Amino acid sequence: KTMMIKPSHIKYKIFLSYVIVILFSFSLIAYFLDKNLEQFSLSEIKSSLSNQALLVESQIPAQKVIDKDLLYLSSLTFSLAEKIKGRVTLIDRQGAVLADSATDVLNLKFLENHLNRPEVRTALGGKISEEIRYSPTLKTDMFYIAIPLKKDATILGVVRLALPMTRVKKELQVVRNTITFSFILAIILALAMGSLL
Repeated sequence: KTMMIKPSHIKYKIFLSYVIVILFSFSLIAYFLDKNLEQFSLSEIKSSLSNQALLVESQIPAQKVIDKDLLYLSSLTFSLAEKIKGRVTLIDRQGAVLADSATDVLNLKFLENHLNRPEVRTALGGKISEEIRYSPTLKTDMFYIAIPLKKDATILGVVRLALPMTRVKKELQVVRNTITFSFILAIILALAMGSLL
């Protein structure tokens, strides 16, 4: 006798195949979209922090750095850090910290010399530098942007801004949540259309 395949069974197989194709396709799209948006978001954060660093650098009187007026520079650093919601550090050409928004002026002498920090070395060479590294002072991973602190063409030191990576990751997580929500919604709509078809 010839075996008869029920129409409902055929529909089920077609629908299952449709589900597999949809899930695979959307998974690929979500993966590449997540990677691209993560890179874009990180690039935007870097750009924003670089612009803030340039604004901070423009607010620092060169003569105060030359005179090593620590009280003034410390007060200014705290004020600027409050405005940009990040950590601000001023470093001279020898790597000594002149001011740091995470450290009281009386404790600056206990901070390590920063001359060997990669982003500081690059900034002292006249270039904007970025680095992700663990901060022994704040006990967390930090994202650093360092720019030369100049008077005319002379480099007096370095202005360094830092954000906790927890904050950076939080902003990236917002992007991922949006992608995930859109991905789930798209799958539900696709499956609903497939079921009707």
